[in-house]
Amino acid sequence: MRIAKRTVSHVDYDAELQSHNGALLPACAIRSPEHVLDIGCGTGQTTREAARLAATGSALGVDITEPMIVRARVLAAAEGLHNLLFEHGDAQAISFLPQHFDVAISRACATRWRGTSASKACGSVPASGS
Repeated sequence: MRIAKRTVSHVDYDAELQSHNGALLPACAIRSPEHVLDIGCGTGQTTREAARLAATGSALGVDITEPMIVRARVLAAAEGLHNLLFEHGDAQAISFLPQHFDVAISRACATRWRGTSASKACGSVPASGS
C-alpha cells in the first residue's frame, strides 16, 4: 500500500479551516491586554488574529509540525506583527508557566489537551462539551 505524503506547500490549511474562525474568535472574546495560547496553530492564522485582538497582550502559537511553524513565522513577519511568538512542539509536553494565559484557543485539537501543562497554563479549563 502506498500512502501519499502532503507537504505544507501543497495544502492551504488556513483555507480549509477558515470557516471555524467566524465562530471561534467571537466566542473567545479576546481583549487587548490578554495573553492567548493557540494550540495546534498550524500556519498561525488564528494566532495572528488573536495577536491583533490582544494588541497590548500577546499570542503564542504552538504546533507539532515544524514546517507549519516556519510558515507561521514568515506570515507574521510579513504582516508586521510583533506581539506573538510561534513554538514548535507538542502542547501536551511543553512546560508552560501556570496561569500565564488568559485564553486558550484551538481550531482542531483542544479536546486532546485537558489536564496537561497547556490546560494548567490557562487555569481552570472546562471539560470538552461544557
